[in-house]
Amino acid sequence: MWMAMLLLCAMAVLIPKSGWSLDPIQEHNAFVNSLPKGETFDNDGFSYAWLPTLGAVNSSGTTNAAETAAIQTASASGNFVEQKGPYLIYKQSSAAEAAVASGPSGGTGTQTYPVVLNTQTCSIGILTGRLFLKLKDLQNADAIAKDYGLALSFVNVPMSTAFYEIPSGTAVNLLTLRKRLQSDDRIQTVTLDMMDHINTPR
Repeated sequence: MWMAMLLLCAMAVLIPKSGWSLDPIQEHNAFVNSLPKGETFDNDGFSYAWLPTLGAVNSSGTTNAAETAAIQTASASGNFVEQKGPYLIYKQSSAAEAAVASGPSGGTGTQTYPVVLNTQTCSIGILTGRLFLKLKDLQNADAIAKDYGLALSFVNVPMSTAFYEIPSGTAVNLLTLRKRLQSDDRIQTVTLDMMDHINTPR
């Protein structure tokens, strides 16, 4: 299914009007279709493909000198792709895991986030490291946090949903974690928090 969606994304660039250059939307679609695609998954009613050669950093309230330097380097080197909300998306020198990595990363101390492609809208999204788990019994919320090394943020009783975060100072592959959580009998549904629909074009 996701391959069909990617083909629809590509159609806009395969038949350009004669003598016209690509408009911003066509340019964006051409770019995302040129990127290597990793694992695909469904999340909150949409289909996504992981983009292993892109990464993101959160630029809001940045006080870490190493993180600030990393953002400036990405911008100066031409590796900056786009801004989406507070996140800056950039090209990585090599493919990485689909992990939220906290603390020291390659000696820089930069917090990085996985980047994905919405195969239905062709927009680029960021996995923020937050998870929404609908539980069969909310009394298991604390135990699940302990079992998976997650930080429990709060519980919404009417929705039977517990909200978790990846703790600071850890590196967690969100797609691997998602599979483990889906196989847990205590959990009904797993939703990865996604910043997808808000963006500032290049």
